[in-house]
Amino acid sequence: MKMKKDANRAALVLGAALLLPMSVALAQLDSVKTAGGNVRVGEVDYTKTLMLGNKPIAGVEPNDHVSILRKFSVSGNDVLLVSTQCGGSACALVGYQFVTVGQGGKISVSAEMHGADGQDPQISVTGDTITLKLVAFVGRKQKTTTWVYQNGVVKKA
Repeated sequence: MKMKKDANRAALVLGAALLLPMSVALAQLDSVKTAGGNVRVGEVDYTKTLMLGNKPIAGVEPNDHVSILRKFSVSGNDVLLVSTQCGGSACALVGYQFVTVGQGGKISVSAEMHGADGQDPQISVTGDTITLKLVAFVGRKQKTTTWVYQNGVVKKA
């Protein structure tokens, strides 16, 4: 009887966890297979950068910290959410970019999105639209900035 109760409790906890928004700790991936080839975090001249195969991806600023956070499939392309940040305690602001990789390695990189101070973004996906909410604290006030990726274009909402 106790095992059944424990199993029910575990199922309830798992079910509740699946309902949480996707702002819980994003994975930092070292590499991702895409329609255009393997995209990875590499190092050039002692600085981390995003690479397709062995070539740096133009438009993603090399930095102390570069991470692939998530891969989405949108309209036959692979869209990566990437974060960049300089190192050190004075670099609290995290930048985010969407990197779209199509067949044959065609790449487009969004402008950098800011608005978070180290908090994981809240992500929602509806069809081919990705919404990214970035939360920052200005003094004691919370400020949320929303960005929307649609058809390869990023706009501030």
